[in-house]
Amino acid sequence: MSAEKILTFSEQAHNRRETFLGFKQQSTIVIWELCWTIRKAQDWKHLGFESEREYFIAPQNSGGLDVSRSWFIQMALSYNACVLAGWTKTDIEKFTPSKIYFLKDKITSSNYEEIKALCENNTLKDLKLLRRKVDEAHCEHKWENFRKCAKCGVYEKRNNF
Repeated sequence: MSAEKILTFSEQAHNRRETFLGFKQQSTIVIWELCWTIRKAQDWKHLGFESEREYFIAPQNSGGLDVSRSWFIQMALSYNACVLAGWTKTDIEKFTPSKIYFLKDKITSSNYEEIKALCENNTLKDLKLLRRKVDEAHCEHKWENFRKCAKCGVYEKRNNF
């Protein structure tokens, strides 16, 4: 394959990536805001559900949202933390909800740049460790009673503990 074709494929891949990220960014802020509004207004009560959990996990054809409760709560709380700090929608849409969720207790009206840098320069795993105040390199690991297969992801209970 010639270098010209590789560049063309590379440019196409880059364009698709940019398009994807643009749509993701635009839709994320709408979803964040809707999750917060739905939760704040307690829509499940007005739609006949006994709890928010039932509303979230109920199939769409039965009037529910058919989403994970933890995902929904993460979206709502992340949005709320940013709004309470006085951030604009333009500020908020630069972030992923999962990263903001792990930093939500640190968000203030004056530390936007700090939060932005943390999100841009750290993986979600790094932010989880930061929230737990754990330095993975110096951790004295405390193993659970389960182990996970690195190949298939299956967990099993450890018998020798």
